Amino acid sequence: MHHPTNKITVDPEAARTAALRAIQRERKAKQTAYLVAALLVVVILAIIGIFYYQAYVAPFRRPIITVGDTRIRMDYFLMRTRLAGADPMNIMQQLTNELLIRQGAPQFGISVTTQDVDRELRRIASGGDSSMSESAFKEWYRQELEHKRVSDARYREVVQSSMLAVRLQEYLAERVSTVVPQVRLSAIFVNTEAEARKVVERWQTGEDFAKLARELSTDAASQANGGDLGWMPRGVAIFDNAAFSLEVGKISQPLAQVTDASSPPSFYYVLLVTEKAEARQVDEQYLPVLRSRALDDWLNTEVSRHEVTWNFNSEIYAWINYQLAKSKSSGSQK
Repeated sequence: MHHPTNKITVDPEAARTAALRAIQRERKAKQTAYLVAALLVVVILAIIGIFYYQAYVAPFRRPIITVGDTRIRMDYFLMRTRLAGADPMNIMQQLTNELLIRQGAPQFGISVTTQDVDRELRRIASGGDSSMSESAFKEWYRQELEHKRVSDARYREVVQSSMLAVRLQEYLAERVSTVVPQVRLSAIFVNTEAEARKVVERWQTGEDFAKLARELSTDAASQANGGDLGWMPRGVAIFDNAAFSLEVGKISQPLAQVTDASSPPSFYYVLLVTEKAEARQVDEQYLPVLRSRALDDWLNTEVSRHEVTWNFNSEIYAWINYQLAKSKSSGSQK
């Protein structure tokens, strides 16, 4: 028996539309895949970038010293420490002082111009020989920058800071007060703590301090003068703080002179304040000492007047030394 054949009629337009939709779906799928892949790459690169920044950029940009609103970054600190070849702790104090001086010098009308730095560089280069030619100076300076691995601007900045400190020291030294609080002091110097305690015990039983000094003091001047060291202003003797904290007619407990924390005391001493004066003319022998301390005294005052912050601990100290060792190694290979 013959069955009739059913013919399926395909609409060409519908087929074309379906094919286009399939192509579009495939294209969108590829675009989505590309977009996801691109986003993944961006995320990976961002993670790598963040890691790189945190590990190799951020540590060098963090502030290590802050004085008021002024900061010193780690990269500058490393450069200065490398140039000085000194312990990082010493450079911490030096750079803090430099910031205080830079902020304080203008109030005294003290400045260092570009021309001042030029002259100082030529003085350093020539060693005082004014016959040094310009070409010789330029060659010296080129070699100096190359040897120290520092830019012209940074080198000049270091020189300027040094000159500011010298000028401020000279300014303050010329104006140091010559009428200051003083104490008239007597002292007995001995070799051991036991000997110093014996001095205190004998004085407490009523023995005369001058007599004890002539008998026991190991210092020739103290022994000859019955312990009397004369009038002293603050800041000229090792026992400065102890002397000014004593009441008149009272003696100190045994005091040790320690020059090195890892070494035993050099000697011991006992102090007696016999007089005090709130305002007395400084003896000529002490003026050079007071003048030499003028800048240090000013800096101590300035530290108390400013908010000074050190971002420094044992981990940072170790990291700094590691960076300095790397820098030294790379420099020696050039």
